[in-house]
Amino acid sequence: MQRFARLRRLRFLIRNLAAPATRAFIHARAFFQRFLRPALRVGFGASGIAAAAILLIRLSFDLNDQQLALLNQITQSLALYFLAYESVCLLFANEPLRAYIAPRRLELGMAALLALNFAFQDDLLLRFTRAGISTHDSLLLVLNILNAVLLLSVGLHIIRRAAWASFLHFHPAVVFLFSFAGVVGLGWALLALPGSAATYVRPIDHLFIAISATCVTGLSPLDIAASYSRRGQWIILGLIQVGGLGLMTLTSFFGYFLSGRASLRATLVMKELLSEESFAEVRRLVVAIAALAVSIELIGAVHLFVVTPPDLHPEPAERFYYALFHSISAFCNAGFSLYSAGLIDIFEFSPAYIGGAGALIWLGGLGFPVISELVRRFSSLAPVRPRLSLTTRLVLRLHAGLVVAGALAFALLERNGLLRDLSLFDASLHALFYSISARTAGFAAVPTGAVGPPMAFFTLLLMWIGANPGSTGGGIKTSTAAVAFASVFQKLRGRERLELFGRSISESSIFRALAAVLLSFAAICAGVFVLTITESKPFFDLAFEAVSAFGTVGLSRDVTASLSDAGKLTIGALMLIGRVGVLTFFVAIIPRRPAINYRLPGDYVVTG
Repeated sequence: MQRFARLRRLRFLIRNLAAPATRAFIHARAFFQRFLRPALRVGFGASGIAAAAILLIRLSFDLNDQQLALLNQITQSLALYFLAYESVCLLFANEPLRAYIAPRRLELGMAALLALNFAFQDDLLLRFTRAGISTHDSLLLVLNILNAVLLLSVGLHIIRRAAWASFLHFHPAVVFLFSFAGVVGLGWALLALPGSAATYVRPIDHLFIAISATCVTGLSPLDIAASYSRRGQWIILGLIQVGGLGLMTLTSFFGYFLSGRASLRATLVMKELLSEESFAEVRRLVVAIAALAVSIELIGAVHLFVVTPPDLHPEPAERFYYALFHSISAFCNAGFSLYSAGLIDIFEFSPAYIGGAGALIWLGGLGFPVISELVRRFSSLAPVRPRLSLTTRLVLRLHAGLVVAGALAFALLERNGLLRDLSLFDASLHALFYSISARTAGFAAVPTGAVGPPMAFFTLLLMWIGANPGSTGGGIKTSTAAVAFASVFQKLRGRERLELFGRSISESSIFRALAAVLLSFAAICAGVFVLTITESKPFFDLAFEAVSAFGTVGLSRDVTASLSDAGKLTIGALMLIGRVGVLTFFVAIIPRRPAINYRLPGDYVVTG
């Protein structure tokens, strides 16, 4: 009994001694959360801006050792601030330690990398020097490592707080439109930096390239391989990747990846943009999009690397860079090429290259929801495999039918033209590749200006319809065309309801399809009208350019390079409308009226 009494007294004594320290810690935590943390967040944001400014300076100018050392010291100071911020936030966290760390593992991992960098920086410099790397390059390498980790850390915080943005209360169409506009603006600024261009490029051309890359079109008034440095080409490739997947898709993916969830508003936005009915499907589809895109692009890059003739690029690193660029450009249906003549010359060296590029274009135009459904269906081990949705069954048939129709049309209409002197195999491959590319990608394996008027006219139809919904391509989309034309045909037959594959199509789907068709004609006609005023090219060539821009295809009948500034802005506007979707664009720019709870008397209007 005495021993238990002594233990109780000891525990009481410890509790009394610890109580003041506990109370002091609780007060300090409350003071930090209420007053210090908001101020520290402002400083954290400022350090992120400073780190970005250092990156821009380093990318824009050639720096000597003294300047590099100064930038290194500034970056180390910013990194120390970041470490202190993370440490204090961890110490005074309102949540239990495990609950605080679990969703922030990557940020804390970045902090650990920064701490290791501080501990072993001198060692790193010494090792680089011993490896034969100059002092200048060693400093540059260390600065690159430190700057990359710091910027990644700031980016992770921004993405996490993107539970985010107060602008998500706007209509999803507005969010989607302005996300693309923001990427275009950033790309324009990066391309205009000193060192991005290999020769002088006018600001309007930088803007045009930024729009074309972000909208994955491929129209270009200049040769990007000759006009842009390797750094500029990487910027263009980044714009293609972001434009192909979509900024909101990437943001939502990282939101799920970092914390395992995204905000309700962000999920609602993605639900609208992906046209999904279920909230549960949004997360699965967003993660599947990112995983599928990266996997397909890497497999495509390896294939193109293997089939690229070594004589074309003797250095393996250079050959893989070209393969990676064209793989991403093909899968994202961008049509940008580092070869001056597109893929016209490489066809002679490697038909397998054309086949690989065509497969990537076809997969990119197929659409992420469709690919995800197909993968889930054919990878299922269940006795009864998951059923394909109505949309998937519809677009698969139309997607394949348009490819076959385009290839047959090209083979028949150009048999005495571009295909006259080719073997049966080469002619068939050319016809198939042209049909695939003319829908969305714009890679040219034959001179587009030499295509005869009948096939060029049929190409207008292919470009206008475009790719499948949820894909990297543009146009009004295959499902839209199918629903619109089927509904008109059913009306002509005297049937009130539209039924496809044993399902009745909703009135809202039919209205959206018909509205998209009408608005697409309005946008294209307005663009052609402006071009006939500003340009002196033949009318058909201008119409071809406008439809190519709207469909984000990138084929041109030798018009793009000679466009005036007003013409470039017009084509740029058509590319943006085509990429975000014509219905999405007009919903975003037309003010929404409040709902009305009454109905006016009906009357009859004579039509037809």
